[in-house]
Amino acid sequence: MAEKDRIKARKLSRERLASLWQRTGLSGKLLLLTICFVMLSEILILFPSLGNYWENRLRDHLEASKIAVLALEASPDHTVTQDLSRMLLSNAGVSSVSLKRADRRALALGMEHPESIRGSIDLRTPANFSAMIHALRLLVLGGEGSIRVIGNSNMGEDERIEIVIAQPPLRAALFEFSERILLLSTVISVVTATLVFFAIDRLMVRPTRRLTSNMIAFREDPDNAERVIKPSPRRDEIGTMEQELAHMQTKIRADLQRRKKLAALGLAVSKINHDLRNMLSSAQLISDRIAELKDPETSRLAPRLVASIGRAIALCKQTLRFGREEERKPRLDKLDLHALVEEVGRSVGIVETSGIVWRNNVDEGFRLYADSEQFFRILMNLGRNAVQAMESCHRTGDICVSAKRLDQHVEIEVRDNARGVPDEVREWLKKDFAAPLSGRIGLGLAITRELIRLHGGEMSLASTSEAGSSFRIALPHG
Repeated sequence: MAEKDRIKARKLSRERLASLWQRTGLSGKLLLLTICFVMLSEILILFPSLGNYWENRLRDHLEASKIAVLALEASPDHTVTQDLSRMLLSNAGVSSVSLKRADRRALALGMEHPESIRGSIDLRTPANFSAMIHALRLLVLGGEGSIRVIGNSNMGEDERIEIVIAQPPLRAALFEFSERILLLSTVISVVTATLVFFAIDRLMVRPTRRLTSNMIAFREDPDNAERVIKPSPRRDEIGTMEQELAHMQTKIRADLQRRKKLAALGLAVSKINHDLRNMLSSAQLISDRIAELKDPETSRLAPRLVASIGRAIALCKQTLRFGREEERKPRLDKLDLHALVEEVGRSVGIVETSGIVWRNNVDEGFRLYADSEQFFRILMNLGRNAVQAMESCHRTGDICVSAKRLDQHVEIEVRDNARGVPDEVREWLKKDFAAPLSGRIGLGLAITRELIRLHGGEMSLASTSEAGSSFRIALPHG
């Protein structure tokens, strides 16, 4: 049970730490991470520092021991009193010191106890790595007894000094040095982390909070122009984010306003459409009675009038469906395109004195699978746009409709002699008709593209210049 309780307690502690980390803000996380990283760097620096401190400490003992050797060499018979010997050894911090020439002892101070010596260190050659290993081993594992240290005496080429040092005082000195390094590292870490915290908080966190607050405020009230962020003069990544956000918010706000206007326009059109449909129904009854008259001219024109009024009523119903995004699926049947283009030419509204000529270049008997009613609307919209474009620039010429059958699809082209499509409309066409430009051009093209796509086809602006424009429709063979 005790083991299960410990496992449960550890799991609960980890969960609390994870929850605390998740609740900590970006600035707090940066502060903690900076402290940890600086401490890790200082700890990595501590290892070679310990080795360097260890080696210097041993060399200091060697240098102090040389004084004891000089005193011993200068005394009569190379001997000193016990009190002087203890004082010299105490000042050097060693248990014994000896001067050796050619592997034999020349002078000695103090008594060696071989059984207490746990190892030897030779400082006559550089040993930074081995010194670091010895220091870490003594610091972590501890040690009793003494160690022998060998170094140059600087008195002769074949002379060396050997000293014996107790390990416990060395370990205590290493602990004291480590504590100083860790304390200094902690201070450096906290100071560095604090400076980094304030720098990052000012340069990154505060601007990020400003961006976040602005996005929340804009989401709550996108119609308010005051909620659009005002970019700062910064030229770095944060400045770029602010500029792009301002651009995006401005565009979204404009799109929302445009959609609201279109929604209001749609509501108005629906109301007008309802009354207009009633009027057209009355006109249809009258046209039916006119068609019954025996006058030859009336008999010739009455069918066109009846067909036009019937088409207008159907268009009113379809306009309502379009406003509700309920455009019906096309009823595909064999369609005589030549005859349909002729009918569109009579209905497109070309004044005889305008100098505009409707040319039907579709071969007689050219048939395709399409919805005759919807395809009439497609060609009618493109034809009316062409007529209006030519009338607006006071040009005369042809509006030509042609068709050809290719390997993969049927291609229908509507070409005019107007001055070309304006840049605004051209850019709008590239964006896939995101929102109509105006009630006259944009809405008609938007309806046209939707109807063509319902037929499985696509419409594109094939060419445009001062000499005229060409819209191209690609439909599957069916």
